This record gives sequence, structure tokens and C-alpha cells, in this order.
Amino acid sequence: MAMRDKNLEVRLKDERDEEPEPNAAGEPAEGMDGEGEIIVGVDVGTTKVCCVVAEVNSKGIEIIGTGFVASRGIRKGVVVSIEETAQYINEAISKAEDPAGRNIRESRCPVYVSIAGNHIRGSASLGIILLGDRAISERDVERVKDFARTVKVPNDHAQIFSEAQEFSVDDHTNIKDPRGMSGVRLSTTMYLVTAATGDLNNLLTCCQKAGLEVSMDGIVLKSIASAEAVLKAEEREMGVVLIDIGGGTTGIAVYHNHTLQHIREIAYGGHDLTEMLASEWHTPMSAAEELKEKFGAADPAIFKDNEYATIPAQNGEESGKIARSVMARMLEERMRELFQVINDDLVKNGVKGKIKSGVVLTGGGAELDALMPLAETVFGLRVRRGYPVAFAGREAKEIGGARFATAAGLVRHAQKNIGEYGAEWEGEGWGGKVMAWFRKKFLSR
Repeated sequence: MAMRDKNLEVRLKDERDEEPEPNAAGEPAEGMDGEGEIIVGVDVGTTKVCCVVAEVNSKGIEIIGTGFVASRGIRKGVVVSIEETAQYINEAISKAEDPAGRNIRESRCPVYVSIAGNHIRGSASLGIILLGDRAISERDVERVKDFARTVKVPNDHAQIFSEAQEFSVDDHTNIKDPRGMSGVRLSTTMYLVTAATGDLNNLLTCCQKAGLEVSMDGIVLKSIASAEAVLKAEEREMGVVLIDIGGGTTGIAVYHNHTLQHIREIAYGGHDLTEMLASEWHTPMSAAEELKEKFGAADPAIFKDNEYATIPAQNGEESGKIARSVMARMLEERMRELFQVINDDLVKNGVKGKIKSGVVLTGGGAELDALMPLAETVFGLRVRRGYPVAFAGREAKEIGGARFATAAGLVRHAQKNIGEYGAEWEGEGWGGKVMAWFRKKFLSR
């Protein structure tokens, strides 16, 4: 059930549903022919803006529109040009509206937008309440969560996410759901994520200029959204680290027992690799990006000495050749450094031991050849690439790549977050659902 932080009005996910089985044919799942709620996910990244439009009903998520545009205006997850960013958001929305057959701006459907950057912070907070030796009610659970959320944050930061990791009743720990149990003391550990208010407001302004109505509720950490699209339920239970390698940032999210345990944002991504190649060979960024995608890899040993790639000069003329093994060695060194920083962070924060099911790489930067063996060497864990799964609909095939993980995950996050097609909200419109939830949360006590 979706809850709200009183101070910051952020919806939470208290329970995680099992993922539906994927439809390999990309067709609507059985029973998905009814009219449903329209939800929009917009991934605003350093090098791209991705938009996914989905129709959600009682059977699952049907992708009905997608839009993708190369972009500028964001640097390392931070808005550096509001006008440019708004323009690219507008273009991605327009491209998605066409196949969806919907005017997103006029329909006023809920829109969820990603945020990233090294201004993001994560920490655990403890909340405790006294019960008086009685049975624990739903209201008690919400009270102890609210208490844990009241931890002081810097004046220039705001909470954008919070989730209960576990509960304790008296001396009994690792309790998932304490309702109905009896005790004297109830406590919980909440994991809180904050973001710089200036960066939050700039992102909201960009969306507003693009004609979208997005509130604080609709801002979701990029790695959390990607996790919704690519992680399996058993991975989240056993322990997994998601590494989302974007254009300008890399987001890390660790899950264990189905809850978020740790996040980290690193200001380094695939765009930095491109800049390195462009600088080394004095070639345009567009040419360096093409070289990286077509000929790049993270292991020089897979290439023969006579395998070369042509390096175009800035005037478009051929400027020479470079051994692919040399380029691969450069890429391998940079990615090894990144993975080592992540591994050290996992160890430092005491979560490495919780990762039993391995590492999942996603995002556009995860498509680099030979990256998984390198990651396995550094982390000493099983590694796989993560792609959006369990999405149906005529546009589902368009979000099959790792670069669409965040936008697709935003839709799934929204579906779980707003209690879509839950019994208490069934038959109401979007506005009615919000009002019903507000009455229950604040007026029914």
C-alpha cells in the first residue's frame, strides 16, 4: 500500500509484488484488452531522454508508446541548461505520444521522472515506539515508520525515498510484518534517500517547461527505477547489487530480503569513456562514440594484433588506424577502476557479504563487450546483464535494451507505488484515487 511522508510527501513501497511472467512474443498478456490507467516514465539522462507510455490494468503493464532522443543539458546527472533539457524532454514525449495515440500533456496522467547524480545520499534511520504490551496495529506500523523518517537532513536536501528494511518487537529481530504481534516495544530500520533540493527543483522546472505536471512524488532515483525493471524477485531476496552505468553517472543499489540496503552515485559513466577516446585520438565525440559501440571491448586479449579500427579526423577524412587491442586496454583500465571503487564501497559499508546472488549490470554503458568477465574478476561474484522483462504490448520490443531499463522501471515503480487496481481504489479515476488515499491516511484516524 502506498504511504506518504508527512513532511516531504513521498510515496513509498512497503511491499514488493512478484513480477509477472514475461510474454516472449511481446503481445498483450491474456486479459489485458481492457481499458486501464495510463502512466508515463521519463528517464532524463546525460546523453539521452527516454520516454515510456504504459497502460496498466489488473493483469499487468502494456507498453503502448516509446520515445528516445539524444540529449544535452544534463551533466553528471545535474541540469546545466533548463531550456535545452526541457526541449529534449518535450521531443521524447512527442515521439512516444505518436504510437501511444495519446496526448500526454492534455490527459494529465501521472508522470514519473528519474534523477541521478552524486548529490544523492542514502542512510539508515532507526525508529522506536512503546506499545504497552498489546497487539500491534497498522497505525502502530505507520507511526514507527514516521518516527524513523523524522531524522534531520541538511537544509539543502529533501527525502525522495524511504523503505522499512526490517522490524523488531522487543528482542525479536528481522521481522517482516509485525502486525498482530504483541509486545512492549516496536522498532524499525528505515533506509532513506535524499537529493539536493536545488537539483530537484531544476528537474521539476524542466518538466514543467515541457508541459508535464510532475510533483515531488514523481521523482525517482534512477537506480531504484532500473531495479524494478531488471531484477528478479529471488535476486532481491538473496542479495544483489545493481550497477546502472549511464552516460554521465553510475548508480549502485544493493537489495537484500526484498529491501533496499545501500545506494551510491558515482559521477562517471559511458560518456566519460567516449571523451577519453575522443581526446586520445583527436576525433569528434560522435565518431568516438561510434568507435566505442562498434569496436570497443573491455578485454584486449580477445583481439588479434592485426585487428584495427579506423579513426576519423575532425574534418571527416581518415586520420589513421588504431589497434583494437589498444583501445580495449584503455577501456578495460577505466572500467576496472570504476568496478574497484564500487567494490571498495560495498565492503566499506558492510553490504558486500549480503550479496549472494551476484551482480546485475544495466544501462547503456553495460553494453560494452567483454564487460561481464571483467566485473566477475573484480567482484568475485556471478555477473549478468539486466534487461527490462515482463512487459507486454505492441511497443514492448522497443524497450528490450538495457538503456531503456530506467524508463521501463519508472512505470513499474508507479504501478506498485499507487496501488494500481487495488480493491480500495478500484473504479476510481486518478484524482479520485489520490483523494481516497488522502482521506484514509489523514482523516480517518
